[in-house]
Amino acid sequence: MGSRLLWGRALGNVLSLLLMSVCSAVTSDFEFDGPGPYSWERSSDVQLQVPDSTGCKDSQCSAIVSLTVPMLPAGKDSKEVVAVAVLSPGFLVAKESYNSYAERFASWGIATVQWQPGSETMFDAMTHETLAHFLPWLIAFAKDQLGDRIPDLPEILLVGHSRGAKISFLAAASGLVLPEAIMGLDPVDKSSFDKEDVSVLPLMGHISAPTLIVGSELGNVSMMGQSCAPTGSNYASFFESSRSPTWSLEIFEAGHMQFLDPCCASCISCLVMKKMCAAGSQSDSVVQEVAKTAAVAWIHYVSVHVKS
Repeated sequence: MGSRLLWGRALGNVLSLLLMSVCSAVTSDFEFDGPGPYSWERSSDVQLQVPDSTGCKDSQCSAIVSLTVPMLPAGKDSKEVVAVAVLSPGFLVAKESYNSYAERFASWGIATVQWQPGSETMFDAMTHETLAHFLPWLIAFAKDQLGDRIPDLPEILLVGHSRGAKISFLAAASGLVLPEAIMGLDPVDKSSFDKEDVSVLPLMGHISAPTLIVGSELGNVSMMGQSCAPTGSNYASFFESSRSPTWSLEIFEAGHMQFLDPCCASCISCLVMKKMCAAGSQSDSVVQEVAKTAAVAWIHYVSVHVKS
């Protein structure tokens, strides 16, 4: 295992300094709280068809994908793009619920692939193994779309929240993807919706890529008779099952769904899931700011120090 950092109620520069000390200093040039130096642009949605060899069936063999990319000023080398992150959502959560993460990432030179399954319901959920098999196709799509714009395409990072974090770890542990690094936002191995799915925890030792796990203190608190990130399946279990180099950051007084951007008025599944998950005294905006600052600082650390 690696380093564990418990996080209370401070924010911003303090977090950057803590992460820098944990990571032996990311760089003396930046403090990663707040937007970075680049503007960004987001592509229109594309419906990507994937083969049934992934394990999908019929209408579920598709993903809705968009790219959020840093807009480099004239004269800037494409090597200023430090990473390409594939951002996988939680169960029944629209990819737009993570727009602020993609925007923050791109502002710091991290091109981001946002996606969600093309067709899925609570009563016809896709298996985690099938979704893990989607990731190589998403990466191939991103490389095709970004290749002309970013000739020196950097390595791929996997980022995910909840189920999206679990399938990212599963893809890496199974050898489907060989990421430069992986970040899990409050990962969940199994919940009441997917008890029959394969567990990734026994496979975590197969992952050698640097890993950051950000967890919520209250994810395992029961609401309506169940918790959204149950003990034994939550971020703590991922950290305990992982190998070095791994960092863990726990956000006190935070709940599992507080990592998300505000739900749109018509996003019923998002609104329902937020009601089903405990929330703490931290505001959603604070939880998201901590997670985004941690992510950007860590990605830059990995791209600069671990890679070299």
